[in-house]
Amino acid sequence: TSYTADYVVMAVPLRSLGKIQMTPALDAQHMGAIKSTNYGWRDQIMLKFKTPVWDSKARMSGEVFSNTGLGMLWVEPALKGGANVVINLSGDNARIMQAFGDKQMVDQVLIRLHAFYPEARGAYTGYEIRRYS
Repeated sequence: TSYTADYVVMAVPLRSLGKIQMTPALDAQHMGAIKSTNYGWRDQIMLKFKTPVWDSKARMSGEVFSNTGLGMLWVEPALKGGANVVINLSGDNARIMQAFGDKQMVDQVLIRLHAFYPEARGAYTGYEIRRYS
């Protein structure tokens, strides 16, 4: 699909803007800035448990713990009573954790979860990780 206009106001994420072909194209300096923009660091860890280790009445929108040494640790229990939990690490803390292997990062999170959910390590069965940068 193509469009013709005298002026264009585009409200798209910078990463998407870099993929849109325009004539005339943006100059090299602007394209370089678009391509080098980093939205930051984020790690998303799904921890799997045999049974839920959190209070069944926990807020389903998640809980945030900021005193764990990993910055903001956002714990989001699985919907509908599942036994999985999503942990989100972001910013400098996620950047620092990039130096860890996946297993080491999960171990660090489990150590910190123990303070809030003492049964976590015993019920833990596995993990999946997505790293964004």
